Parts: sequence; C-alpha cells; structure tokens
Amino acid sequence: MRIRFDIALEDLIAFEEARIADSADVRKRQNGFRRFVTGYLLLAPVLLVAFSSMQAYWLPVLLISAALSALFYRAYPGMMRKRLRRGMHMMRDEGELGLSLGEAEWEVLETGLITRIAGLETKLTWAAIDRIETTPDYTYLHIDSIQTCILPHRRILSGDLSAFLTELNRQFPPRPSLFATPTLPSADPN
Repeated sequence: MRIRFDIALEDLIAFEEARIADSADVRKRQNGFRRFVTGYLLLAPVLLVAFSSMQAYWLPVLLISAALSALFYRAYPGMMRKRLRRGMHMMRDEGELGLSLGEAEWEVLETGLITRIAGLETKLTWAAIDRIETTPDYTYLHIDSIQTCILPHRRILSGDLSAFLTELNRQFPPRPSLFATPTLPSADPN
C-alpha cells in the first residue's frame, strides 16, 4: 500500500518544536539557562550599584533589574521558537534541506517500509524502525534517536490516509522504544 504526500518547511518546524517540547533534557538545559540569565540580570546591576558611589539608587536599580529578569524569563521560550524558525528558513534558503522537503512516498510491504523522496529510496525492515508515533496532524516514523521521517496528514497527494495508517499499524504493532530511557527497578528493602 502506498501513500504520496508533500513535506513543507512548516512541517519540519512543527516536528522540531514538538521534539524540543517533549525532550526533558532540552527543557532542563533551557530552564537552567533561563534561571542563570534571570539571576544575572537581577543581581549584577544591584551588586554593581551597591559597591559603587551610587548606593542611594539601589532600590530603583533592583526594581528595574527585577522587571528585566521577569521579562526575560517570560519571553525566553518565544525567543527560542523564533530562533528555531529563523534557522530553519535560513537552512532552506541555503539549500541544506533539499532532501527533506517536497513530494515524498511511503510504501508498506510485508518485510518493511520503503520511503522515497527527491530521487532517494530507502528500504527499511520492520526491525530497523524504532517506533511509529501518530498525532492528529502527523505520523512520525522514528528510525533511531536522531532520524525521523514525517508524514503530514493534511498534505496527502494520493492514497487513503486511514487505510494506510491501518496497514502500517497492522504490519508494525506498537512495541517499546529501543532508544527510550530505561526504567530502573525500585529498590525493595525486603
């Protein structure tokens, strides 16, 4: 069973935003950076004023620093999204996303899946696929921890999406991810 679809830059951006939002490690690093910069914006001006000849102005400086810190803390996630979008647009303009954009095709076989995009054909056995994730707007084919193929549901060119997803799930039943963080058994004192 085959399905043809089109991948646009917005689809890659949506995937990257979802990947970042779902990654505990990325969130941890971003929150650490937010806290560091917020603390620096709050304390550095106050300490500078406290140890200078303008000690009488420490309260206005503290209030301004607190306002700037709060503004940065609230604006940082939006700044990161804007940076991601700008970087993806720049990569597209420089031609670095050539094989990631445009018309693509997936074909489900008994032995695996064939993906075709921009003259490139990849044959994957079912064992080579880590997991398949379906959301209302996309189906993600996770090959490993850094490689994912995207099927945008709203950009189908030919083929029946629901029949294709049914066949895909029939051939590839859900299983635990090979690259998921292992769960450690709890220590039983008995």
